[in-house]
Amino acid sequence: MPGKLRQIRSKDKYFKSMVDLQIGMILDAQDYHEKWFAGIIVDREIDRVSSLLKVKIHFYEFLERWDEWYTEESLNKLAPFGTYAEEPKDKPYGMTMTHRKDFVISENRKET
Repeated sequence: MPGKLRQIRSKDKYFKSMVDLQIGMILDAQDYHEKWFAGIIVDREIDRVSSLLKVKIHFYEFLERWDEWYTEESLNKLAPFGTYAEEPKDKPYGMTMTHRKDFVISENRKET
């Protein structure tokens, strides 16, 4: 199925490093209520305060306002897809996901 995301199951229950996480990757993520949901990585950047890599997860079947950021310190709340979360009604590997982000490169120039 070209052009569609595919489910990838892993024998590992957790990721070893934030470096393994890439934009577009589907995974299981534990939210702040400690419930597991399927999600997709929609952003990745260096935290300005801690200088740690962080990723933003969009949870399937939820509005964008429920997206959450995860750092190396919360890596144990991320797991390969299908490890903990129930499969969404609309299978995530058959859904398209678009996410836009505005960010400032310097004080004089803005890129979208």
